[in-house]
Amino acid sequence: MKKIILYYFLLLILVSKISAQETDVSKPFYQLKEEKEAYFREKVLLEGPEALEGEGSEYHEYQRWLKFWEPRISPNGSYADYANAIDDYYARMSDGGAGRTFGNIDPWKELGPFNEPNHGIYYLGGGELGVGIIHDMVFNRQNADKILGWSLAGGLFYTNNKGVSWVNAGSDNWNRSGCSYAAFAPNNQTTWYAASNVGGSYYSNSLGTMGGILRTTDAGATWQTIGQTSSFPPSNQFAIVTKLLIDPTNPSIAYVSTRDGLFRGDNVDNSNISLITWTLINSGWVEDMEFKTDNTGTLIISKKVSNVWTIEYTTDNGASWTVLPTPPAVGDPTDLLAIEVSDAAPNTLYMLHKTTNYYNHQLFSFDFPSFAWSSSISTNTGQTGGIGFCVSNFNPNIIYLSAGINFKRSTDGGVTFTYHYYNPTNFKYHVDVDKIITPPASCTMCASEVYLGTHGGVSYSNDNCLTMVTRSNGLALGNGSASNSATNPEKMMIGLDHDGTVLSSGSYSSTPSLAWETVYGGDGMPPLIDYSNPSFAWAAAQMAPHQLSSNGGSSGYTPTSFAANNAFAPFIFQNQVYPEITYAASKVVSGMYTYEEIFRADNRGLGTPEQISDFANINLVVNPWLDNVVRNHWIFAGIYPTIDGNTMYSSIGINGAPWYGKLYRNNNVLNPNSTTVKNSWVEMPLPPGKNSFSYFAVDVSNPNIVYIGYNVAFWIAPELYRVDYTIPGFPVFQNIAGNVNAGGLPIGVINLITEKGSNGGIYVSNDLGVYYSNNSMLDFVNPPSSNTSQWIKLGSNLPHIPLNSMEINYVVNKLRVSTAGRGVWEHDLYCPGNLNLNLTGVQNSSIFQEAVNEITSTVVIGSSATVTYRGGTYVDLNPGFSAASVNPSYFQAFIHPCSYYGNSPGLREEENQEDDLMSNHTSSLKNETLDAKIFPNPGSGLFTIELESESNAVIKVYDAMGKEVKVLRQEGIQTSLNLTGYNKGLYLVHIVIEDKVVIKKIIIE
Repeated sequence: MKKIILYYFLLLILVSKISAQETDVSKPFYQLKEEKEAYFREKVLLEGPEALEGEGSEYHEYQRWLKFWEPRISPNGSYADYANAIDDYYARMSDGGAGRTFGNIDPWKELGPFNEPNHGIYYLGGGELGVGIIHDMVFNRQNADKILGWSLAGGLFYTNNKGVSWVNAGSDNWNRSGCSYAAFAPNNQTTWYAASNVGGSYYSNSLGTMGGILRTTDAGATWQTIGQTSSFPPSNQFAIVTKLLIDPTNPSIAYVSTRDGLFRGDNVDNSNISLITWTLINSGWVEDMEFKTDNTGTLIISKKVSNVWTIEYTTDNGASWTVLPTPPAVGDPTDLLAIEVSDAAPNTLYMLHKTTNYYNHQLFSFDFPSFAWSSSISTNTGQTGGIGFCVSNFNPNIIYLSAGINFKRSTDGGVTFTYHYYNPTNFKYHVDVDKIITPPASCTMCASEVYLGTHGGVSYSNDNCLTMVTRSNGLALGNGSASNSATNPEKMMIGLDHDGTVLSSGSYSSTPSLAWETVYGGDGMPPLIDYSNPSFAWAAAQMAPHQLSSNGGSSGYTPTSFAANNAFAPFIFQNQVYPEITYAASKVVSGMYTYEEIFRADNRGLGTPEQISDFANINLVVNPWLDNVVRNHWIFAGIYPTIDGNTMYSSIGINGAPWYGKLYRNNNVLNPNSTTVKNSWVEMPLPPGKNSFSYFAVDVSNPNIVYIGYNVAFWIAPELYRVDYTIPGFPVFQNIAGNVNAGGLPIGVINLITEKGSNGGIYVSNDLGVYYSNNSMLDFVNPPSSNTSQWIKLGSNLPHIPLNSMEINYVVNKLRVSTAGRGVWEHDLYCPGNLNLNLTGVQNSSIFQEAVNEITSTVVIGSSATVTYRGGTYVDLNPGFSAASVNPSYFQAFIHPCSYYGNSPGLREEENQEDDLMSNHTSSLKNETLDAKIFPNPGSGLFTIELESESNAVIKVYDAMGKEVKVLRQEGIQTSLNLTGYNKGLYLVHIVIEDKVVIKKIIIE
């Protein structure tokens, strides 16, 4: 719920003013950043610090740009490096080479939010609640019930019932899942066209590697590329598509407008793709285009060359062009000429002249028979956000315009306007209106209908805007970062960009049914659910401190004591031993400098904050920025309190040449004397030859192990170092990224998480998906050129858009990934290759043995071996097994499933304890032909056990860690097993009759 007023291409105009970011594809990131910040320095000198304030300010949009690109190409990488790395990946995929290996190929599961959230809070300053941005929509002119709606970040969606429900239109399966524009074929309701882009952000809307113009002939079930990026020179993969139209009089011709010109596609409806050709027919920055509604095939475009805007039209498919007379002069420089047509006025063109100050906009109309412009319809339309400009197809005197964060309507041809504001009773829409459309006039029953595309979804009126309702069900377009409850798998919070913070509830099973409600406003930032007590939860809006709820996040938020920081996205962290101690990076003002330091506070952030870092004195860099604008340095979001509670890592970046980053560690953060903590920070050496990094993370089980990642900034290949800082002055660096051409990571790291209770399992997310590796697959010895580390891609159907945060929920043993435009998805943890293991003999060497289900063993373990058993359901140590390990060698065994409910060692700190094996059920009984049924399964706690025949049985129930929780006897065929009130999760039911046993798994949900 924000108040940003700029539409996506205006944002790109903004950043092009600062640094021409969309065209300077070879510039290194640090140079782009330096140019942008120089722009803001000048802006503050001219306009004062208030020039950077406000949710819709240029500075906030710069912060969004920074948030997206910094982890991908900082510090020395460029857009071109990023695109080339992705291009290399797809080339290897198409050749059948490295990168095609998948693990756990079962599909990812979408968790939502799918629909407009429930009204946990009724008014958040942003009108109706939202599920993500819809940038634009288009009707099928044969059937106005059918609409395509799209998002630069999240892709293409389709409805066949006027927006009552939406489904993804197949863009999840594109090579890159963002969508810039879409169109229906004029003569076929199941043939659609679309322009794909990188996805995940406002700032990634070029065609991108493996993008292009796509076509489906089966309503989105399958798509074909009919326009390669090479079809749109000179920018090719960096070409930005502004619009896509199919000629209404000739369905074999398509037009694609770009910032490099207007291209005509011929034979676009031909089943033989090789016959489709693309031709440049008009040069310049073509921003908007429309067909006249008189069925003559007349195409009109607005374009600029050297900042001079013109409007032109063609009646012969672009062979020749006629330039309209220059519109009446206006007093402010032109930012955009947006054009509109109406079915009800086939000989009239309407133009919105948008000025550089976003206020003094004017409306004009052009009469084709007289070939003349009217005088200005409206001398000042007021603040007009985005390109929400529409002339009704039923009455050309009805004109709609975006107006700041709202919209307005004229019934007298634009002479006067009435503002339409959000009303929670009968006029519900999300603010920030990007698109306003009316159905085609051919739908005679649709004359009173209006649709809005907003930063929260779609809104609809069927009474000429007397009332309005939300129609966003199925538009799962959320862009944000999630926090999931460590104890309650059905509970998650997501900070949604544009759409506040949402909280889930409901039931979790093999088919989760989650409900979502909005619980906090603003642009939702990364939230946090207390790992020890889900009653506590934190939420935040952009550039503001977190607030704490003691009511599970549903209400009752109290501001924490931390001050705001400089980053657009604030973070808050808990101590991993004492959950009431929290940490945040907060702004510190000292004279003319503003920077960040780390603060801690007790009472989950409500206590008095203490400054526990002093990085400014360590890393002072003279930089002539004004107060409240510049930082000597800043702390990335990289504050890592580690598992031991007394260790913390922090990354800092120096805001100015030479644009380097540093990593610090503190082994004394629990010291009650804050000065002592300040003085305990130690700079940690970075990998040889590096003065910065793109990403770092700390091993979940060992605070001395840190992973430091580099993206495509180093051109040759991504690098991911496993660093052992046990002896800080003598770190051990191991590059585990592998060879990109032989199964290594294809591109760099956006996020990384390590798995408890696994064989050193590591999950890496990037803009191609999620990759997994572990100790048996990694090469810790060889240099990059010959490194054999293997990374496998997890799952098969994750949308192809950039990813945000990752977490593991150990109650259900799922990996959860937040996407940048398609909500939250989850997948089973990586499963071992063996379903079951039956181990015998002697084991004198160290080994990690794991199985998806069961491990049985009679092994004799030697005294010098370090041996670990990981079973998914149970570990059965039968007579003959022995472990004579001597410290530092050891034997341990535990239960840690990979694909269903069950406990994990991280939830019971028992690693490296030899007597752990006693917590695993040991049985010498035989599992013979005895059979039984238990139902319902999963169940809420009340089960029925049914034997195959009447018998006297002893029934023992064990939890997933092997602890006996219930014993009962059964006489006859059927009996009840009442586990009501027991914890949710996996249980093992042992049914013993004489010397026979059957073991059944049940789940309480």
